[in-house]
Amino acid sequence: MTSVEDFYRTMYPMSTSKILINNFSDGITDYISNNILTGGGDSFLAQTRVYTPKSGYDLRRTVKLDPIAEFFIYNFIYSNKEKFVINNQINRISFGFSYDIPSRVFNSPSSSYKAFKSKISENRQKFNYFLKFDLFSYFNLLYHHDLSYWFNNISNSDTEKSAFGMFLRQTNSGRSVDCLPQGIFPCKIIGSSFLKYIDNNFQISSEMLLRYMDDFYLFSDNEETLKSDYMIIQQLLGEKNLSINPLKTQFGSRENLIAIEKKIDDVKISLLKIRRDMNYEDDISETTETLSDEQVQYLFNLLESDSIEEEDAELVLSLMKQHSTEILDYIPMFMERFPSLIKNIYFSFGSISDKEKICSVITKFLNEINYISAYQLFWVVKMIEDYLIEFKDMQRKLLDIFKHKNNSTLVKAKILEIPNNGFGLFELRSTYIKSGESNWLSWASAIGMREVDKSQKNYLAKYFEKGSHINRIIGSCLKGL
Repeated sequence: MTSVEDFYRTMYPMSTSKILINNFSDGITDYISNNILTGGGDSFLAQTRVYTPKSGYDLRRTVKLDPIAEFFIYNFIYSNKEKFVINNQINRISFGFSYDIPSRVFNSPSSSYKAFKSKISENRQKFNYFLKFDLFSYFNLLYHHDLSYWFNNISNSDTEKSAFGMFLRQTNSGRSVDCLPQGIFPCKIIGSSFLKYIDNNFQISSEMLLRYMDDFYLFSDNEETLKSDYMIIQQLLGEKNLSINPLKTQFGSRENLIAIEKKIDDVKISLLKIRRDMNYEDDISETTETLSDEQVQYLFNLLESDSIEEEDAELVLSLMKQHSTEILDYIPMFMERFPSLIKNIYFSFGSISDKEKICSVITKFLNEINYISAYQLFWVVKMIEDYLIEFKDMQRKLLDIFKHKNNSTLVKAKILEIPNNGFGLFELRSTYIKSGESNWLSWASAIGMREVDKSQKNYLAKYFEKGSHINRIIGSCLKGL
């Protein structure tokens, strides 16, 4: 999967990175090779800290990579793709985030997740007992030297080993933990491959182990075997400063599972199966299966419930894109109560023809909600850019968001990279371009000028390119657009 294919699956998709990588990859490659990796005097920049909502109001901490670092890690994983082949055993199977040599492509995360869920169902019927668990803040606790040591063991290239270590160290300002960015495909490849040491440990005795990234399932006909393996795995993880999330650990039996499923009505089970078969972590996907009247009514009943849970709200957004206009009245409630669903809402708006109604929903959200996170503001900007940019009221809202008390550097940069040159954006971008700075605000401002006439682009690039070598790369790209 390339960075372009992964674009909308990332947490903060910036057009600046996409445009630069699409149009100036050779220049980026030369810069990394000659100015960073071979001691040319430059280094990978310390990255911008960002936060995204998890379930409820919990936050996930990570970084947004700049265009140079982002290009490097995608290219690095692709260049080393054959090191990330899954070598599954008959009773130790990991899914997703791997390279398939026969087809010469990376395995689809969504297809792999579907296979993972199918295998879980199969083994729940086969074995008397199961254990499921995942890791606590997995990416945030990964240690630079553990990752470097892991890669040193799978690579024979001193150059590649040095480059990987340099990337981890410099992008994280030298800090040893929390050094692997989240939410982008190449880092998921790394995160998944790193945990192979658990899959392959001979001390684990369960008859079946299944894993998707850091989601584990163990199966056995002996409950004591699962308990013993659970203790062993915790010790193995502890050696890498990792731990299991006890709140999500579940021991179960085949009999208990049957009892639980009986409590869930048949309609919801059918809807959950449809959702499971859709792309995992892919808000872009739409079900090709036509929902029955009974299923649609069930989802509307969920919407009418005063106590709707986040997982049910996500189910509605995932399955009712064909009825997006009908659920539009409920979207403000979703936006306020479920911050993590803002990206799902962005994609649901794509199929709604009543743009004026979307404008009113966004206006209500911005004017009436007490706390709006930077992540939500980012995706509201995406909504305006992609669906509503022709509306004057929405153009003014962009400038309001630019001055919003909870915005962030990336929210401002997202606005600056929009190529519209009206409502004060041109003048705002010009200020950052001529400032001599080298950061997201100046980079996005330069790319935001891509639709001005050629002579003006060249004039602006002359000032901008003086800021840094990265500015010169982006300036060269701008002049060629």
